[in-house]
Formats: sequence, C-alpha cells, structure tokens
Amino acid sequence: MRDYGRVQSRFWQSPDIKQLDEGAKLLALYLLTSPHANLVGCYYLPIDYIVADTRNPSEKVREGLRKLEKAGFCRFDQQTEWIWVCRYVFWNSFENPNVQKAAIKVVGQVPRSVCFYNDFLSTMRSDGVFSDKLLDALPQPSENPSETLSEPFGNNTPTPEPTPTPEPIPPSFPPGGKDGESDLFCKSGQDEPPEPASQPPPSAIKPTPAEFDSFYASYPRRVGRGQAEKAYRKARRIASAETLLAGAHAYAALCRAKETEPHYIAHPATWLNGQRWRDEELSDPSVDQDPFDQRAFDRAVREWENGGSKGPAPEPRDYRRSETRPAEDQSHDAMH
Repeated sequence: MRDYGRVQSRFWQSPDIKQLDEGAKLLALYLLTSPHANLVGCYYLPIDYIVADTRNPSEKVREGLRKLEKAGFCRFDQQTEWIWVCRYVFWNSFENPNVQKAAIKVVGQVPRSVCFYNDFLSTMRSDGVFSDKLLDALPQPSENPSETLSEPFGNNTPTPEPTPTPEPIPPSFPPGGKDGESDLFCKSGQDEPPEPASQPPPSAIKPTPAEFDSFYASYPRRVGRGQAEKAYRKARRIASAETLLAGAHAYAALCRAKETEPHYIAHPATWLNGQRWRDEELSDPSVDQDPFDQRAFDRAVREWENGGSKGPAPEPRDYRRSETRPAEDQSHDAMH
C-alpha cells in the first residue's frame, strides 16, 4: 500500500471534470490516489474495495465508473476487476531509471486478458514514458482480438463472436486533447469524438528540420532530442508549427516567471505528447510580462549551435532584462 498519490491542480479546471457530478468527481480522485494503485495506474480493484474505502453503495460506484469510462478517464474490466487510469503515467512520470525498471515489472503483472490490454501497452510505449533501452523489456501486444474487447457495465446478454480488428490506436492523445478537451481523459472506441474538420491535411503537416530546430531552441529544457523530434512529428498532425512554437515560448516564459527548477521542467517529448501547448495556464496574461529577452536568447542559441555546440549551452536565466546580460551579448547588441 502506497503512502500518498498526486493530483494535478488542472484537474479542477478540466471541462470534462466540471461536467461530472460530485460522485463521479470523488471517484476520479479516489482512482488517482487509491491505496491500491501502482506505478503505472493499472491495478486490481474489485468493486468491493471501492465500496469499503469510499463508503458508497455498490450501485453508486458502478454508476460513477460508467460515467468515467464514458468520459474516457479510465477503463474497467468486469471479468478480471482490473482498472486502468488512462493517462496516469503522464501525470506521474518516473523519477529515475530504477523507478522505470520497477514500472516495467508492474506492467508485466497486468493480465493479458483485460479488455484494454493492447491500448494500455500502446500508451506504455508512447514517447517519453520509458527510455529507449527499456522499451524492448515491455510485453508484446495481445494477438487474440477477443482479449481486447470491452465488456460494458450491466450488459449480461451474450456477445457475438468477435471478428479480427486492426491494431487499436493508442487512446492517450485524442485530437484536441489537453485542457481544450482535457488531457485527463483518453478517448477510444465508440466514445471517441469525430476528428475536427480543421485538422490539416497530411501534405501540410510534414515538419522540416529547421522548423523543429526553432521549436527546440525555444523550449526551456533541451534534453532527449531524438524523442523530442518523434513527438514533434506526432504533434504536427494536430497542430501548426506556429502553435507549437508559441506554446514553447509561453511555457518557457511561465517557467521563468515561476522560477521553476530545471529538473521540474517537463522534457520536450513529454510536453508534446501531453499536448501541453493547450494548457490554460499558458494563456495567463501575466506570462507576457516576464522580463526575458527572447531575441537575445534565441540568437545566443543559434550562435552556440553554429559553433559546434561547444561549451555550456546558453541558459534562459542569463537573459532576463532585469539582470545584467553577458558582456559578449551586450557588445553584439551595440553592433546592431
């Protein structure tokens, strides 16, 4: 039994959470902080456990689970009594390689017979969840389609023999997710909304190297470039280059305004995969007032990269307008 669980503050700002009744909200909080939960948010949770912990009647618990499943917050398998909080690993990222190794073992304990097994594994294989070295240690998806068919609540009628279906699309990154629709939820199956008509055509979403370079140079923490490039290509399927670049600038300004410690700044791949450019806090007008010289910082990054990336990389904290900038930067401005 774990000692505590984490809940992100934007939980309360999510449009999908706001529309839930109090019972469903309480159940969502319980699933995030449950004493039975584990590192990956997929765990054995009989209805009786929830009833005992929350002191709610069984029917109320089942009704709450139905609402959360419909919203895409979680998936529950009645036969095995395993539950999966769909985006749990993105809100509770692994702190170090040892924790990742422990999480791999936990993934291996999830029964292959759960109705959401393939969707769960697809999420575990998403960029930024595990390091490339550990991906091969993850189990392989189930090859039996009948193992991935969901059994809805209250359906006691026999189900027809399943027909083979293509490999399911990972439900973790719905078009328009994050707080625009809410990154607290994953959409899959018949509950998934149609793709927005404004989604750019495939011919318009192939990013250029220079486009990614501009985003990467603007992002406040430059680590895991390879994973970041993969995540950027995925993000460009649902967002324009201008949107992603503006989001990176806004996130960088927010981190500076809050004086966020570097190790608490999200990796670029994690930020992109979570569609964090949609975060409501990035639209805070106070962010634009941050005394940061973005032009000078961008120029310093370009010069550092053109020089073969020798020496320490430019740090955003050195380019606050309220602070004394490096002498070489001041002399460069004087020349222009």
